[in-house]
Amino acid sequence: MDNIKRAVYNTLQFNHHSKLTWGINIFIILLILLSVPVDVIESLGDADPQVQRAVLHLDLFMSAVFALEYVLRLWSCTADPQYAHPIKGRLKYALTPLMIIDLLAVSPFFILGAGYLRALRVFRILMLMRYTDAIQLMNTVVTQKKSELMICGAFILMLWVWSAFMIFRVEHAAQPQVFANILDALWWSAETFTTLGYGDKYPVTLFGRMVAVITVAMGLVLFAITTWKENRKPNICFHSWSCFHGDKTAFFAVMGGLHQHTHTYANILRDRCFALNFLPVSRYDDLVSTIHHNQTEEDEFAAGHFTLQPARTIDAPLITESFLNLECTLTQVQDLSGAGITAMVIGQVQHAWVDSAYAQNYRRFEQDGFMMLLPGPQNLVNGQPQQTAIATLSVERLD
Repeated sequence: MDNIKRAVYNTLQFNHHSKLTWGINIFIILLILLSVPVDVIESLGDADPQVQRAVLHLDLFMSAVFALEYVLRLWSCTADPQYAHPIKGRLKYALTPLMIIDLLAVSPFFILGAGYLRALRVFRILMLMRYTDAIQLMNTVVTQKKSELMICGAFILMLWVWSAFMIFRVEHAAQPQVFANILDALWWSAETFTTLGYGDKYPVTLFGRMVAVITVAMGLVLFAITTWKENRKPNICFHSWSCFHGDKTAFFAVMGGLHQHTHTYANILRDRCFALNFLPVSRYDDLVSTIHHNQTEEDEFAAGHFTLQPARTIDAPLITESFLNLECTLTQVQDLSGAGITAMVIGQVQHAWVDSAYAQNYRRFEQDGFMMLLPGPQNLVNGQPQQTAIATLSVERLD
């Protein structure tokens, strides 16, 4: 029995490249691909009744094959030493990403029945992940880096829910039909946070617009990261796509997508600190000039015509022309993909300084305030990407 179990496991896992193994796996791949036209034909309400009947029988056959494959995988997995325990091993194997996809793909027909829940059959196409090297690599990354991805996902979820609840509380009374419930607010938060901006929902109150500003800023504010190079030359990195979060005990800057080959990344790891500098859009060209003068021996402050001043609590330079400075100590670095290309850097804010004119009024939300990155939106008519833009915010009305 053990030999049979091992043979079944090796066949389904494609461990042995025999004719039988090739035949079985090609057969399963063809059924997965065939499930796409089956779903298309089933969606046609005016299809010939005989065709619909044939499609139903074919779907039943495919579901039975996929279910048998799932059962055989679960039964034979104990042939693998890492899943050797008859109960714990099978449970561990069943909770792997590919097995969860298999279960979702076959469960609608046998468990959930007809209706909208049968849409879960879309997971059938994801069963091809077993047979694609690139997708298998992605599966390996997800498995090995699940803790880091969970941290990032939890942070995004927290920001999404926070902005939804806030916009609902401040806008519901003014627009009960537009923001009728939290679900409406969640949709608004999703399209605002991802910069889709369909325009079907938007805040009209002052506090609602402030929540909108914060929601957009959490993902799109542009700023300059300043550190010392190893030779003590000041370094500037023009950055975006970051989030900021705090509570009563601490405040954190989360910078996603920081390239690991840069001076900035090496400086942060070495000195365990960095400063964030927020400048008005009038200094955009100066910031861009530092990108073209970022060699080790170059003074990037001089290249951008910036005035240097030392930070108060960390060993890092500050840009005097900024209207907001955040001095941060490094708390965590995560390479989310494991590819060594970019990293998520988290720093705890130790000291913050803001210009009084920006602290006391709406100037930080006007022409000289936060720079916003507007990623080039895709033209929904021809599918072509449009030009990325730099924007500022303006207060249209005071209520």
